[in-house]
Amino acid sequence: MHRQQVSKMSLKLRSFPNQRITVTPDTHIFEPQSKGLVSQPRPELITAGLMHLQKAIRLAEARHHRSVERLLLVLPDKTRTQMAANLLVDSVLALVETCPHLELSVLYGLGTHPLMDTAAIQQITGKERHHKLMTLGTHFYQQSTKAVTNPMAFVTVWQDSPEQAIIEPSLSALKAHLISAWTTAQRRGEQVWLGIFPDVVRRYEAELVALLRSLSEAKIDAAEPLLVDCRDAAFNAHLQAQLGEQATGVKVYQPFLGLPQDTNSRLDMRFIDCQDEQAVALRRGDKYVIEVPEQLFTHDLTFIAGDTRIHPYEGRYGSGGINKMLAVGIASLSEIRRSHSTRVLTHPLTCPGEPSSPFVSRIAATARSIRDTMLTRSKTRVMAAPYGLTAIGKAEDTIWDIAFGQDESARRQLSTLFTQRYTVTVKAPLDVVISDVAPHKATDITAGARALQYLTDWHRPDNILLNHPMQGCVALLFNPCNEPKNNAGVGNDGTKLHMDVLGDLLQQIRPQLSKNLESATSSEAVQMMLNIARQTVMERWQHHLGSNSELTDWLSELQRIANLGRQQAKQGDVPRSVTNLLYERMDHYGRGSNHINRAIQAIEYQFQKTADWEVLIRSLQALASLYQEHEGLGEGGQRTIRLLKLCRAFKTLALATDNLAVLNYLNWLDPALTNHLTPSVRSRYYQHGIRASVLGLVPIHLKHTSANEAVQVAINYGHWHKPDTQNLQVGFLTAPLILKRS
Repeated sequence: MHRQQVSKMSLKLRSFPNQRITVTPDTHIFEPQSKGLVSQPRPELITAGLMHLQKAIRLAEARHHRSVERLLLVLPDKTRTQMAANLLVDSVLALVETCPHLELSVLYGLGTHPLMDTAAIQQITGKERHHKLMTLGTHFYQQSTKAVTNPMAFVTVWQDSPEQAIIEPSLSALKAHLISAWTTAQRRGEQVWLGIFPDVVRRYEAELVALLRSLSEAKIDAAEPLLVDCRDAAFNAHLQAQLGEQATGVKVYQPFLGLPQDTNSRLDMRFIDCQDEQAVALRRGDKYVIEVPEQLFTHDLTFIAGDTRIHPYEGRYGSGGINKMLAVGIASLSEIRRSHSTRVLTHPLTCPGEPSSPFVSRIAATARSIRDTMLTRSKTRVMAAPYGLTAIGKAEDTIWDIAFGQDESARRQLSTLFTQRYTVTVKAPLDVVISDVAPHKATDITAGARALQYLTDWHRPDNILLNHPMQGCVALLFNPCNEPKNNAGVGNDGTKLHMDVLGDLLQQIRPQLSKNLESATSSEAVQMMLNIARQTVMERWQHHLGSNSELTDWLSELQRIANLGRQQAKQGDVPRSVTNLLYERMDHYGRGSNHINRAIQAIEYQFQKTADWEVLIRSLQALASLYQEHEGLGEGGQRTIRLLKLCRAFKTLALATDNLAVLNYLNWLDPALTNHLTPSVRSRYYQHGIRASVLGLVPIHLKHTSANEAVQVAINYGHWHKPDTQNLQVGFLTAPLILKRS
């Protein structure tokens, strides 16, 4: 970052190319630094890509002693840049010239985004490139949670928790830990399920067999057998043969059609994995079933393309890797709900620059499960784990470097370089932040606000970026909101659903708030009332998001309390503390008006009348069964959390657009209350060009207001919130950046 040393500077907006803004010399312009980076010639990049593809094919054919015939390209959708995607396509086209027998398929991973039409696919691919693919008879597929477009296959995800790991130098050292877990599970009426990753079997087969035999001999009295699964059916059969029929304390898991068999006991999940070259790890976790496109199993090799960019939650290597495309781009909604839950996205470590982000570990575990299943499922054609091609640069004609490999670590060097270039220095905390958005990200209200979210995430006690935000900082976002399929640019169905709830919550308090405002005699009193209303609405909205996202955990907690109450009721009397705890948690989870809150309220009301613990448990079980796949916010969850963060960080959030549908929606979502003020107070608001509203959302119509005038509106709000600040610190974000104080 550098401060422009000119009296005035005119900047062209990427979001609205026909608009320019003029900034003063003291405006901080934040932009990535590309000085010193050299663009690689396109022919050389294609040659390098071709060599990587040829090597991958040679290795696969040598390992399996058959020819590679079917290639699957997994590519990002139109909301992502296409440097790596089109480079991969060009490399594959060069490959086909020497291997005309190859059959190609392209699978676009859309996640929760809407399907693309042919024109959109041609636009991101390029007409000539798309024509060549069509001439070769390429099969085109799209995977989106918005529609059923592909045959789907089941994958059992092993979601082990790094935070609950026991590290030992050898497998034999895990015996005592496993016996302890076995004993504890027996007391709880649970069965220990032990997932053993295939890498462990390959590396430590003899030690593993010895460990399991030893555990079988030490079987806990009256305990269920230890249930063992190596994921790979061949490994399971081999392990059972090695153990023999005498090992009754250990039962090797036999899945049915790839799905878990029913068990009479609840399962205590444990996982054994290789920690590094010298150690093994015993972890706790969970397993569940998701769906992925069948195409992953019907092709010999899969190549995934994505541009390495900074990401709000992936702190190791940024976005654009194999894991994100497998676990989000083409996975079923049930998995996206889990990875984009409030528990994950609001976790203190889920933030830019944090390598131990729970979002990162969850995505990595899911992607690993998909890769392992691709290699081990019966009748799979897969000859190797998916490869990833990634690139860094500004555009297709300005690619600085590429990387290729089967592990995310292949992107480490590129990610490091890209992070360095996109890390900028902030010399002073900002009062007003202006954000421009790239056209491919300008799809709806929150999709284009990524740069603002980065700013709020990097604003920490040790990295102060906003100047006294409690007094009132201002953000101005230029955003066309140009995706009509996303509810005319408002947001995708999931995001809009939750935003609608926010608007409804505000409408509930509006009548009383309006009456209160009519009696306010000063702008300070008005601001205090609006602040209280804002805090109330935001807390209720966050509770609503939590009830949608964390219902699985809520019901598990209520079931534990109910089981405890039933046991104590059988023994004679239930302590008042247990009953009080039950009512306290049910009151908390039943607070609100969505269908989940109402269901818990009904169960609580029933229990208050009957005090029947058995009926309570059956009711909770029925509700849990109904919402067994409910965890997470669903599509648009990440963007919903983004809006929550922005409304908490900025007293005023202005959106400058020419999309009338979006402007009308914002006026409904956060209506102006200025007319409810007394004449003397109202005149002050009108004099400063300020509107009174609860959430501080300010829609600016760019057909009636110029971009320069929109900037002045934002500065006016900054002076309104901080009247004692003579020189507001104004920053202009040209892209999502990593912001660090000097």
